[in-house]
Amino acid sequence: MKWTWGHGITAFITGFILFMAFLVYKTFTVDFDLVAEDYYAQEIAYEERMTQINNLNALGEAPQVLQDDEAIVVRLPADHLAGSKGTLVFYNPANKDNDRKFDFDVDQGGILRINKAELGAMFYEVRLQWENNNKAFYHASDLHVKRQ
Repeated sequence: MKWTWGHGITAFITGFILFMAFLVYKTFTVDFDLVAEDYYAQEIAYEERMTQINNLNALGEAPQVLQDDEAIVVRLPADHLAGSKGTLVFYNPANKDNDRKFDFDVDQGGILRINKAELGAMFYEVRLQWENNNKAFYHASDLHVKRQ
């Protein structure tokens, strides 16, 4: 069979249709999570969050988020140890199934340790929120959890 320009146009159109069908298929199979299920409620609480950040800035010392071979270590500011209660969230923007939340009470030392086995080796935004002496504080930082 002799290959002509008509065959080339037919092959091009067929390939284009198959490519478009593939793109339509992918758009229906990819799951796009919202940033948060309660996005609107979080937007309403934005001013409260800004107050918490301003409270942290007034301390002059921010929490430290570090990692060693076995754990993620979070150190609270020294003045806010006794009686502090809060929440530590490891938020993964790519997939909400990878998010982890830990509630904590600080008795002494001000050091929180989270075993890396509870987290995946991926990017997280670490969100730390706590209260001390009826004052709320908030700190967020980026962390790429690495496995050894």
